[in-house]
Amino acid sequence: MEEEKKLGAVLLTGLMIGPILGSGIVLLPPIVYETVGDWAIFAWGSMMLVSFFFAFLFGKLSLQFPGDAGVANAVEFAFGKHIKRLTALYLIFAVCFGPVALMTVAAQYLHPSQQMPLELIGFCLLIVGTLLLLKNVTSVGRIAFIVSTVIVVILFFSSIYSLAVFPKTNLFVTPFSLTKFGYSLLLLFWTLVGWEIIGNYSAEIRDPARTIPKAVIYSATTIMLVSMTIAAGIQWIDSNAFNITQVSVTMIIFPIFGRLSALLMGIITAALCMCTYILIVGGVSRLIASQAEENFLPEIFGKRSKNNVPVFALLALVSIHSLICLAVYLDILTLEKIVATANGFFLANALCGILASIRIFSNKFIRIMAALLAVLFLIILFFSSLWILITISILTLYFFWKQRSSQIKSKVVTLETEVISN
Repeated sequence: MEEEKKLGAVLLTGLMIGPILGSGIVLLPPIVYETVGDWAIFAWGSMMLVSFFFAFLFGKLSLQFPGDAGVANAVEFAFGKHIKRLTALYLIFAVCFGPVALMTVAAQYLHPSQQMPLELIGFCLLIVGTLLLLKNVTSVGRIAFIVSTVIVVILFFSSIYSLAVFPKTNLFVTPFSLTKFGYSLLLLFWTLVGWEIIGNYSAEIRDPARTIPKAVIYSATTIMLVSMTIAAGIQWIDSNAFNITQVSVTMIIFPIFGRLSALLMGIITAALCMCTYILIVGGVSRLIASQAEENFLPEIFGKRSKNNVPVFALLALVSIHSLICLAVYLDILTLEKIVATANGFFLANALCGILASIRIFSNKFIRIMAALLAVLFLIILFFSSLWILITISILTLYFFWKQRSSQIKSKVVTLETEVISN
């Protein structure tokens, strides 16, 4: 019975596709096209290749180091207990901020009344997401699988149909700009966020050795196909043929759904944001519980419901999200600052996992590709604001000092033991 409550390859794939596509598949294609023009398709292709390796790398780490702590387990093996805690804190801090911006994006597409604050709609969506997360993980997986399947079918086949019926005649007219192309890659980094959460569910996956590789292949392939067809649709569909001047993903589905397109895109965006919320917040609540069980965080966060949901960790995250929603409503925080903060900590967490993989794996190809990813992510991290960089630097120095002190203490104890024995 316990095995039946765990995720198989299909449900894990469903849990991954929607969240990793996320709101980015709606927001990024028009932004990237407006940035780099007809070279956008090559930017998408480049980032999809990076995404494939990123997914493979974190899938492999999750498989080799299972448990609720996810990639942090691999970091502990590579660098020690204190660096594991640092990695966990980076992801926890990121998820204290990111979901608020995510739900606000969803609220913008579901804004029923100009008199109702976006923050209030976002808060209501947070509550809905929390109620879903209180369910058994397989139930959440089924919901995510159904939603992801419907969205993928709509977006993929709408893109194919619109490209076939309303193609542009001039495919490449924009001159190439290295600066703009590089900036478009920076924007597309956010298509990678989500893969590093896989490991936090590994304790609830049936036969991880078979399930995780299959799910990574299925979801990475699906995400690549959908992303590339939408990117192609944005730049190669002649929207003038049906009188749409604004570049957006809505124009891709308009030839099939007509006047219902705006409403449908609102529902799709909200559903994708909700899927992302479920994957990330659910995964990080398990990470918090694992850290409580290791006595790094208060013990109460380790308590779980009968569905194996870390209830107090989840409620702590939701409480923080609610306070941040209030801060945005009162103009104490802006969405831009929230996104920048979350992005900085997400990058720092991913860097820890990538650096750990360089130390853990002996395969030269994996190590070279991981090193290239590390350089790329480090460059992107330096685009963060100064205070985020200072915070990350202080945390890093402190935990590296703790790790170094622990190693020195361990060596001293070992030497004393050897002296006594002799």
